Amino acid sequence: MNNDLDTLLKLLMAVGSLVFFCGGIWASRDWFLILLRKGSATGRVIDTRFIRKQGSDSDGEAYVLVSFETPDQRMLRFEQAAPSGFFTVHSAQTVQSLKGRIVEVYYDQKKPKRASITPIRDCFWGILISLLGLLIFLAITVAWGEINF
Repeated sequence: MNNDLDTLLKLLMAVGSLVFFCGGIWASRDWFLILLRKGSATGRVIDTRFIRKQGSDSDGEAYVLVSFETPDQRMLRFEQAAPSGFFTVHSAQTVQSLKGRIVEVYYDQKKPKRASITPIRDCFWGILISLLGLLIFLAITVAWGEINF
């Protein structure tokens, strides 16, 4: 009975780790497609938006609206989280200062609305989650070899 429970728990952990792995890949899909179908253009931050968290003057969610032109003369816009460093906390004023800034836009040439000005940051958490899922899966499969069916 105890061996059956161990097998069930390891099976559940293996399936869970594969869900983590696939979820991370799904979260990074836009970055992968941008990387595969390389397109780049110069864009401009045309507007900003700051959503203040309740009870805070400086903490909140910051977004930028970016406009860029594709080689076939189409003007496109997209919104994304405002670019920041590791220790940057945006305020309404710092986000507003990004308005008018010239930025490099990376986009999917087959679907130009899939675009980003921070592709590395966009993929970081997805890849981290995928690696975590893969490591857990590998640990479970190594432990699985110790189970006698």
